[in-house]
Formats: sequence, structure tokens, C-alpha cells
Amino acid sequence: MNTQLNQKEQQVLVMEIVDACIKYSKENYLEFAEVLTEQVFANKADAEFTEMVCKTIETLHAQGYLNGTVELEYELEFDAETLEESSTDKIDSGMSTFADISITPKGKELMGEKTFQELGKSFLEKAKPAIKCIATTAFQATVETAVCVALKAVGFSV
Repeated sequence: MNTQLNQKEQQVLVMEIVDACIKYSKENYLEFAEVLTEQVFANKADAEFTEMVCKTIETLHAQGYLNGTVELEYELEFDAETLEESSTDKIDSGMSTFADISITPKGKELMGEKTFQELGKSFLEKAKPAIKCIATTAFQATVETAVCVALKAVGFSV
């Protein structure tokens, strides 16, 4: 994934992804984590994108933008010489915990008009490479549409 998103842009994009996952999970009687791993991170998702989303969800949770349980698990490595396991830097999204995720009022504010005005029209173009990393085309379209709607709401033509 080659993207030029700054931290705030990553946070807003991930909030849009989280929002789409929450809606999809409710409509289809699924858990948030199932939607995240099966619709967003499935086979075709870029590993760098997956890691960025997971770490950003963890940050958003710590900053009070998301409620629920967020616990990242890291892949284990087995050392044949010492016969010991050790953790790597790579996130194991399938083993990580994302339970009862919801967006707080503070999170909704982050996704509001003021933020999209600050980000500007270029946000969509900068976000497209990351959106393309989402495994399913339907979720790509959902997130891109949500970003377009938000930008149009603040007066940008997209």
C-alpha cells in the first residue's frame, strides 16, 4: 500500500471503515470482528493496510473515539535452536480481539463536517490507494461512497 495519509487522515478513514463494519455487522447479524477479518482483511488485503487499520483502531480506542474491547495479538515466531516462541512485530488480525465496538460521541465528532473541511478535497484521492486494499469490492465502494458523501456535505465537488 503506497499512501500519503497523515495520522488524522488515517484516523478518519479508519473511522469510516469501522462505521461501515458496524452497520454491516448489524444488518447481517455478524460480529464486528468477523466483518473486519472476512470483508476488510480477507485474502487480498495488503498486510501493511491491515496493520495500519488495526493499530489505528487501537489508537482510536485509547483516545476515546471508540468503545468496546480492542486487544491486538502479534504473530509468534518459533526459534528452532532454543525451542522458544517469541512475538513478532506483525499483527495477527484473526487472533486480535475487537468486541462490542461502537463509535463514541467524540468519534462521531471526528467524522463530522469540521474534520472533512480541514482534510479537504484531496483526502479522497489520498485515501483511494488505502481503500483499494480492502478485500471485497463491496466494502471498497461503501467506504469510498461514505467519504464522498461527507466531502459533498461540506461543499466539495467529488
